Amino acid sequence: MHQCLTSLIILACALSPTSVARAAQDDGPPSIETLIERYRAEREAATEALRPEVERQISRLRNFTASERYIGSTATIRAALVKLGSGIVPLLIEKLDPKGEKASEQRLSSQLAMVLMDLNLESAIDPLLKIARDGSRIGKELATRVLGACAAPRRVNETLITLYTEQKEISRITLLTALARLESEEGLTFVKERIRSDDVEEGKAAITALAAAASATAGPEIMALALSPSDAAKYIQQICAYYRACGSVFNRQHAEALLQLTESKRLSIEDRIALLNILIENEKHWPSDAKRTLKQMADTGNMQLREAVLVGLALTGDRGAKNDLIRSFEDAIKENPLWSDSYVDLADIQYKVRDYRDAKKNYERALGLGRISGGR
Repeated sequence: MHQCLTSLIILACALSPTSVARAAQDDGPPSIETLIERYRAEREAATEALRPEVERQISRLRNFTASERYIGSTATIRAALVKLGSGIVPLLIEKLDPKGEKASEQRLSSQLAMVLMDLNLESAIDPLLKIARDGSRIGKELATRVLGACAAPRRVNETLITLYTEQKEISRITLLTALARLESEEGLTFVKERIRSDDVEEGKAAITALAAAASATAGPEIMALALSPSDAAKYIQQICAYYRACGSVFNRQHAEALLQLTESKRLSIEDRIALLNILIENEKHWPSDAKRTLKQMADTGNMQLREAVLVGLALTGDRGAKNDLIRSFEDAIKENPLWSDSYVDLADIQYKVRDYRDAKKNYERALGLGRISGGR
């Protein structure tokens, strides 16, 4: 049963007072089994009454998803389905597992999964678990994703952890994200333990899942990873995504760890710039010596890193860094004032530091000089 007998009796009394009144007029009080049967019958009847409207809306969704250019056109239809209430859940689950590998049917099922995630799934956990265990490849993925939105983690955690360890059809990210979104201590512990896996791809999946679930509970694990450049170098993209999704965890200790990591030459220039951008977004948490450290980093010789550091410092209000950054581009214009690309380069930098008015003027000057041969 999806609910305990007591809950069913309460629901039967609440949802079907006329049935209870009729039962009281019979030879004796209704039995538990009778109440449960009546409740189920009335619930099924209420669901069936919604079927025509659900089918109409699903038909509209199917028409949209038959084309690859459907994104953005389906939100209104999904909202209309959600508005019908959780009584439609059984009708949607009937169509959650797409038939075959037809792309349009898979897109339709994905849309229905999004609707299900906005409804009360308490009575649907068992059929969802069945699809996650026994459905098609796409059906398993979608059912797992939906299970991450249910409000009964104890009933779901064990099965998802078992699926993670025993099968390969559901992606790691989907399973770990569902566990993280359930927000149970058991599930979150399982996900966070994967961060330190010897399998780098598993560690990436765990951090990605925690970011997707916006789980601030992993702050200590992410900072510990950042404090080890040799380990963190494998996960820079995922670390940055986590900080963007869970900005509330960022504090001075995280800033110090990221600043130290940004200095590491174990990382590629691109990864150091990505970390720098996270630091810039969280300037209020910088330690007192952060600007000095960044300016020293700008003098390491790599022009790409130097430019990124100076742009970042300029965005924090450092006028010296801004002037230093722009000066070299202005010097290039002085050397060849008729070269349009020099104005484009200057305008690009001015745009990056949010001097939009000056950037517009220099783009216009470049256009006024004729053909633009390149640009940054």
